[in-house]
Amino acid sequence: MEAIQKAIVKAKKNLSQEQHVNRDHHTVETKTSAENYKLEDETKYEGLIDAKNYLYNKTKVVPLNPQHLAQQRILARDKNSPVAEIFKMLRTQVLLHMRQADMKTLAITGATQKIGKSLVASNLALSMALDTNQTIMLVDLDLKRPSISRCFGLEGSVEYGIGDYLLEDVPLDKILINPGIERLVLLPGLKSYSNSSDIVSSQKMRELIA
Repeated sequence: MEAIQKAIVKAKKNLSQEQHVNRDHHTVETKTSAENYKLEDETKYEGLIDAKNYLYNKTKVVPLNPQHLAQQRILARDKNSPVAEIFKMLRTQVLLHMRQADMKTLAITGATQKIGKSLVASNLALSMALDTNQTIMLVDLDLKRPSISRCFGLEGSVEYGIGDYLLEDVPLDKILINPGIERLVLLPGLKSYSNSSDIVSSQKMRELIA
């Protein structure tokens, strides 16, 4: 979270500098460096994965409830919320760094529980999907305490989770969910697994995010 907070502060500073030059230009073009965390085996992360190869017509469509999103503080698409502007600036910094480094996968990580990993991952995924240059797949890789379905209000709509793909060979097109938002697809979690670190480090997981 410290790295994310620093990126937000830096984005605000550079946005202010750009506005002095051209008030109609809001793209932050400043380079930023990412801080790395040393992760423990039980660390949770949600990967934001480039999903250009996944066709929307092969996924279940489950429209989202705006009121539920607001209750969960998923506000990146709410034009009237200051949260949306914050994540827009963070998105600019993240995408700039990813494109310069030719990165296709981004993990939102943290060493402890309940510090906002799911909140940041969900809002950032929504904000990144607003950029027309790529599609985004948000993957819930907290195999012990999956939460993306709850954040998006999908609990009753999820039949399979990523664990079913990794361990039971359930096809991805039976798991992926199209939330009715252009350029965004969700790969939710469902069951809780005690051996989560072994599953995440499996060959099939590496192939998924390659």
